[in-house]
Amino acid sequence: MVIRNKLSLTTILSHSLRSIQVLGWVTTDNLIVEIRNFLMLSTLLLGDRLNVK
Repeated sequence: MVIRNKLSLTTILSHSLRSIQVLGWVTTDNLIVEIRNFLMLSTLLLGDRLNVK
């Protein structure tokens, strides 16, 4: 389970970075939203990991 969560987290990070790269001209507001979404997903994954234990 831990490995699965690490892979998921890595996948989310790479997708976030890819979307930021594709939209290289994004405004600061969009970047903040992107980071906030990433943090929310990370928190959800961490919550799943804690619930599994």
